[in-house]
Amino acid sequence: MFFRPALYQFGALSLLYVVAAGITGAVALLLWRRRDLIGAGYLLGLEITAGFWSLAAALQLAALPIPLKIVWTKVSCIVISSAPVFFFLFAAEFGQQSHWFTPRRIAGLFVLPAVFVLAAVTNGFHGLVWQKVWLHGEAAWAVYEMGPFMWVIAAYAYCLVGAGVLFLLQAQRLFPDFYRLHNAFILVGVLVPLVGNLLDLFGRTPVPGMQFTPLAFALSGVVLALGILCFRVLDVVPIARKQVIEAMSEGIAVVDSMGRIVD
Repeated sequence: MFFRPALYQFGALSLLYVVAAGITGAVALLLWRRRDLIGAGYLLGLEITAGFWSLAAALQLAALPIPLKIVWTKVSCIVISSAPVFFFLFAAEFGQQSHWFTPRRIAGLFVLPAVFVLAAVTNGFHGLVWQKVWLHGEAAWAVYEMGPFMWVIAAYAYCLVGAGVLFLLQAQRLFPDFYRLHNAFILVGVLVPLVGNLLDLFGRTPVPGMQFTPLAFALSGVVLALGILCFRVLDVVPIARKQVIEAMSEGIAVVDSMGRIVD
């Protein structure tokens, strides 16, 4: 029922979202092959959610009736709410701040996103996630008047993202000078979607209802793929110099798994 061709009309913009989904999917495959590296598993989860987000955005734009657009919006809510959690976990592990993680605490990070998904699925009964939906212009963008729960999940997401950025900045300080370019790739890769999401959240897009975040994730994926393939950014682990190196009286050389001297 949801995939009847008569219910969809794909244009250039909807196909652009499909391309974005393909890019994030390719980056996810690259990360899967390197999933044993530090942070790669959580970054893989982030790219998978971004890919499904792009695909859902494409189908939402191409769908003709508003009820079908709402269905794909609900599907996108499943991945939208979990993406910041994956980013936070990745940044914490990469920045050597994951020592407090336990399976129960990690599961706890997904509780509010799970409640948000339930609220989105049942939004027709309470209007907590969005209150009104209408179409904008000939492009058939669905514009949503956000409800109070959307602002709650947005605040939660930006708290996680903010903490993750702090972890990465700390990792930048702990890197030897030669390897700081590696961390810069990751910072750029995560800040691009953040800017796109801020534009979406506050309605600063050229066309009301247009979603910049999935496209920003595709651009981010290109940056991360370049960093992983050309600079092997996930091969290098930040060195906690103050806790380890500077506390030693003997001379020591630190090498990574590839035999390269990192400190």
